[in-house]
Amino acid sequence: MGTPGVEHALPAATSVAVVIYDNGETELRRETVDASGLSRYRKNDWLDFHVTFESELGRVPASYVVQLFDDAGNVLSRVRRAIDA
Repeated sequence: MGTPGVEHALPAATSVAVVIYDNGETELRRETVDASGLSRYRKNDWLDFHVTFESELGRVPASYVVQLFDDAGNVLSRVRRAIDA
């Protein structure tokens, strides 16, 4: 589920946060990339970002949220997606 934001937010973004949740909405992992690292993950109009991690048995990733921010820290876009197990 996306939220309204800036059209074509990726080119305007200066940082990104990716948060992975389990079925109980407990945060399993958070990755933040600032302006200096964001260009590595931009592929044309896509954000190509992979997260690999280990969690406790039974703490299965169920969804993730990607938020794009401008240089003032304002949310440009927020997208939530389910993770297919």
